[in-house]
Amino acid sequence: MREDVKKIWPEIEWIKDKTLKENVYKTWEYALEQSVLSAEDLEKIEQ
Repeated sequence: MREDVKKIWPEIEWIKDKTLKENVYKTWEYALEQSVLSAEDLEKIEQ
């Protein structure tokens, strides 16, 4: 799941605070787990 989030939102890596960055990743991972959309769906929408 983490790799999917990194692929969709590479900008998260710009966050310098390690705790904040980890929490952002966890938030997006949770959101994807709860969503009816998959990571692939989000990639299609983004394009």
